[in-house]
Amino acid sequence: MILRPGLNDFPMRAKIDQMPVAAAVSEKPYCETGKLPFILRGKSVVNHGQALAYYADALASSNQTVEIDVKGPFKSLGLDIKCFEG
Repeated sequence: MILRPGLNDFPMRAKIDQMPVAAAVSEKPYCETGKLPFILRGKSVVNHGQALAYYADALASSNQTVEIDVKGPFKSLGLDIKCFEG
């Protein structure tokens, strides 16, 4: 991996339980913005089949919170995000 000044992008995968996402997106303020905060913590790093413990340990050492816009993916499935009261 080479880190250069500026934006460095690396692909990642995650397993996400859909029910908590669907429940959260119906509550304010997320139903208004379409953006949900996700708390991420690295578990493993693999490059060409080789586990890279140095990077995995660094990613597992702390959480990173990112906002992910789920409005687009919901819309592509024909679902509109709506706020539910009560």
